[in-house]
Amino acid sequence: MLIAKRYQIIEKIGAGGFGTVYKAIYLKNAEPVAIKMEPTRTAMKLLRHETTVLKYLQERGCDNVPVVHWYGVHLDNTCLIMTFYDCSLYEYFENTENRDVAKIDKMVQGCVRLLETIHRNYVLHRDIKPQNIMVRRGELFLIDFGFSIFYLNADTNKHIEEGRDTMVGSARYASYYVHEGCVSSRRDDLISIGYMYLWILLNDLPWNVVFEKEEEEEEQSILISSEENQRRKEMKSWTKLGEHCMQINQKIWNFLNYCYLLKYDAEPNYRGLCEIWS
Repeated sequence: MLIAKRYQIIEKIGAGGFGTVYKAIYLKNAEPVAIKMEPTRTAMKLLRHETTVLKYLQERGCDNVPVVHWYGVHLDNTCLIMTFYDCSLYEYFENTENRDVAKIDKMVQGCVRLLETIHRNYVLHRDIKPQNIMVRRGELFLIDFGFSIFYLNADTNKHIEEGRDTMVGSARYASYYVHEGCVSSRRDDLISIGYMYLWILLNDLPWNVVFEKEEEEEEQSILISSEENQRRKEMKSWTKLGEHCMQINQKIWNFLNYCYLLKYDAEPNYRGLCEIWS
């Protein structure tokens, strides 16, 4: 299939509630690109929103996010064509038994810096997980901004305060406060980094017992009040998780303890958070 007369699809590489992702090549120079396709009839226009956010971040000098090459409609699908990355942190650690702590600590520092860059530009990601952090020549990139929002009210210049009764992003990596129904904020993106660290280091998460298979997560209720999400919330409470982190190492305890104590609208100390992992 040829998109926009110059991008040739090679293979399907992913799918989700939004639609499908393909690897393609730019025919002019054989450069690989990623193409997200979303049915035009869908009620949630995630690709249009993602394109807007990516272009906004690019205009403000955020280099560690995908470059938008083309956005438009092809047949019955809205298409977003952007930078292709070979490997995510999820794929990297799934395919290696090497859990070098020094490298993992450096990775966390890189993730914190990624978040600082987008947060400084008033964007929350809201779906931080290993699948959405890409690796290319040792550098980290943040992808999948379909659920992202601007966290400041344009009229009042204050943090948006409305809560939610449904989950946004992956329930595995969603912050404890998201399970509480609190408004998403910078602390929640950072807490998800802490959860991601636990998965990378241990190849598991304490609350993964909620499901027997990872694939089943997509079938679960998105309601915060659902039984499975309430069970996750209980296991993510600092009373329980703090004890678990202390048994792992002091760094993850310090990191998550700081993030859990942040007020929803507080500006995180990104430099201090990076220093924890030095």
